[in-house]
Amino acid sequence: MRLLLEGARTEISSLKHLWLEAGYQGKGERWVQEVLDLSVEIVRRPPKPIPQMVARLEKLDPQWIHPMHGGSLPKKVVPNYTRALREEGFAFEGKIFGRMIPS
Repeated sequence: MRLLLEGARTEISSLKHLWLEAGYQGKGERWVQEVLDLSVEIVRRPPKPIPQMVARLEKLDPQWIHPMHGGSLPKKVVPNYTRALREEGFAFEGKIFGRMIPS
């Protein structure tokens, strides 16, 4: 971010406010405030996007699901998959279907 913004200082001189992803909270946020003299707002993901996406997925009634990072799930396991998306905290705990993902 620093390389991009430092290199574009003259082009962004009219900016007063900058929205940053949550990953820039802390050091990046302070740098923008102190060096570029801009006000900063950290933008976060909506708190619960998963239930809406699961509902859309279930309405589609897919024959197969191809989640990110490989693997394909046939229709017969889709109910287990959508249940896990709704109920399991695997995104934050390193689990899927209640089991630890090997690292």
